[in-house]
Amino acid sequence: MKEKLFVGIDLGTTNTECFIIAGHNEMQELNMADAMDGCILNSIVRRDGLGNYFVGNRLKNADVYKYSWKLLKTHLDKDLTYDYDGNETSDNDSNGIKPSLFSTKILEVIRKEIDHQFSPTQYEIENLVITVPANFRDTARRTVKQAALNAGFDVKGQFKLINEPTSAAVAYGQINKNFADQKVIAYDLGGGTFDVTLLDYIKDEEEGCNFYQAISTDGKNIGGKDFDKLIIDIIYKKFLQEGNNRVYENDETFKKEFYSTLLEEAEFAKKFLSKGNVYFQEKDLIIQEKKIHLNISISREEFEKAIEPLIDETIELTKSAISGYEDLIDSIILIGGSTRVPLVKEKLSKAFSYKILDNAKVDLVVAQGACYHASSIGVNIDEKGAAVLNEILSNGIFSNIVGNVLSLDVAPGTAIPCHVEKSYYGVSVDQDSIRSVICNGRGALIEDETVDILGDLEIKGLKKEGKKPEINCIYDITDDELITVTIVSKADPKNRVSTKFSINANHTEIKNEYIEKQKIALERFKATFPSFNYKKQYERISKILKSSSNTVARELLQRLDASIRDDEKFKNLIIRISASHDHEFENNYYSKI
Repeated sequence: MKEKLFVGIDLGTTNTECFIIAGHNEMQELNMADAMDGCILNSIVRRDGLGNYFVGNRLKNADVYKYSWKLLKTHLDKDLTYDYDGNETSDNDSNGIKPSLFSTKILEVIRKEIDHQFSPTQYEIENLVITVPANFRDTARRTVKQAALNAGFDVKGQFKLINEPTSAAVAYGQINKNFADQKVIAYDLGGGTFDVTLLDYIKDEEEGCNFYQAISTDGKNIGGKDFDKLIIDIIYKKFLQEGNNRVYENDETFKKEFYSTLLEEAEFAKKFLSKGNVYFQEKDLIIQEKKIHLNISISREEFEKAIEPLIDETIELTKSAISGYEDLIDSIILIGGSTRVPLVKEKLSKAFSYKILDNAKVDLVVAQGACYHASSIGVNIDEKGAAVLNEILSNGIFSNIVGNVLSLDVAPGTAIPCHVEKSYYGVSVDQDSIRSVICNGRGALIEDETVDILGDLEIKGLKKEGKKPEINCIYDITDDELITVTIVSKADPKNRVSTKFSINANHTEIKNEYIEKQKIALERFKATFPSFNYKKQYERISKILKSSSNTVARELLQRLDASIRDDEKFKNLIIRISASHDHEFENNYYSKI
């Protein structure tokens, strides 16, 4: 009988780590040949001229690699191709790579190293847990799962995704044995993403298990990579002030190459300025076949002034996540390498009165928690040391039947797994089909950048019964936030369509199609009803929005009030919001266009 392996992986923006529990042994880090400090694998993928891929930072003879990519984790929700500068490029571009393949290559290195150290003839992976940012939407989560399968992971038991802050809280719970019945803020500032989660930590002394209940979460793509860019901003401004360097000021090609050449230097400077006061370095660069001499000098004061607005933004997101619980929180746990920047802890201490814990290895704590959880999956909750996670939905799930204003069907913060049903009507009694766009994210309108279009479903053959057809939208969401949607006719329950959304769907095409249709509908409405009383409708729709308790309604009201001085924008919003929220408007006006 083969020995069981429990594997936890933190697939990070800048670094990737893996921990393993083999059988009943202690947890151990997976050391890799091309990793820093043995177990920290740089999330860099390189390709040579022959098409061979290589992963990691300790790559000898780096000049033989034709292309190099990093920082693509934040693009995992897009089925696009990116060049080595992280810019979108065509699928036919030879220097491009898709984020899904990028992730597959990193995970492939880990899988091969596991096979090398734990022979498949003697060991098998029982459970695999990979962590993702809490703000990752459905498409990005599916991409991670598919990348692991493409990398060759063969999991006998369960393969789960869990949110990075929750995973880190599990590890902190193992380290801090005195944790008991506390509410904890998990503040996770990594290389490319920021996540904050408020968790209830409950230790059941009698059963000997630990419960982690997520209460709320928030996040944004902010991290160490942004700190690095701000350091290069400082270097570039100083460079332009020296000698005759002003000639490069409007040369965007030169600036792009300057920035890409100095990314590694910026990371060194950031790490130095987390301990020292002034970073100084003389460096010769070759840019556009010209030799450029740099005298790099950056003080900690300059560095902290540059990054302070970003840290302030993370604190505002934290305040939003803990709203209503401020007096019940015990501590903040720090996660991610960017929390080593002294200003982070300093600003947190000023903003909050809670105890700040950083007694874990902030680079490794996410992978460690994933491994602990992998070993707990499937065990009885009364088994000593079991870690039981109760996650919540990080992003809202919306549908769109009319216009391109979204209806919030499943709110962020909903406990998962879950099953939710919502009812909707068509816009006409003659309608025999209804098409719905399903979205995932945080926003109020389809065109919002924070909203992903997962895909669309159309139910046909609806019975004409002299009234508007009614449908049920049914959502089934797993505990790793993967979504299945079913639309059912109320008049004929056998008439239904269902889908799990594909990561390869052309979401941008659907988004653009709906935005274009909405533009046409707006112009048609204005032409059909040139004397429409927008002021009176504003008063009516404001009352409707104020009576609603959901976040979309509140955001729409804020946008409506902010648009009053812009007549065209104001009218467009009145029409769009009314079409989705005012049945009388829909019956008397919108259905006629």
